Amino acid sequence: MNHAALSIVAASRKCWLITGMIVLGCFFTQPAVHAASARAKGWVKLGSAVVRADKEREVVPVKFGGTVQKIEVEVRRSGLNIKDIRLHLRDGGMVEVPIRAAISKDKRTRTIELPRPVHGIVKIELFSQSWRGPQAEAIVWGKKR
Repeated sequence: MNHAALSIVAASRKCWLITGMIVLGCFFTQPAVHAASARAKGWVKLGSAVVRADKEREVVPVKFGGTVQKIEVEVRRSGLNIKDIRLHLRDGGMVEVPIRAAISKDKRTRTIELPRPVHGIVKIELFSQSWRGPQAEAIVWGKKR
């Protein structure tokens, strides 16, 4: 084989090698999907708080000023018995949401439909009891309207 023919064969092999890597890459290098990013479409983190075992009430400050129509509570580090949640609004109003659920570590509550779309949440009161072990972290998520 002459030099020109060898370079064509080498280029062809490189092309097939690159094509194979691209095809295999599509199947085997999918990025890991985190639970929060999987739910990210339309959901916003309203706030979080560390729930101490000796307290039954924690206040979660909220920086999101938009409107939400649903909420979820994610629990990390330890389990949590959640009794109720109170959403305090900028206009002085309040929405109380009964939860009454035992949430295991790294799990979420069910999606809770609010009685009406809620705008301008300034703080969230979380009435709960932490399980034994490390302090639980409660993260409140809201579904944007």
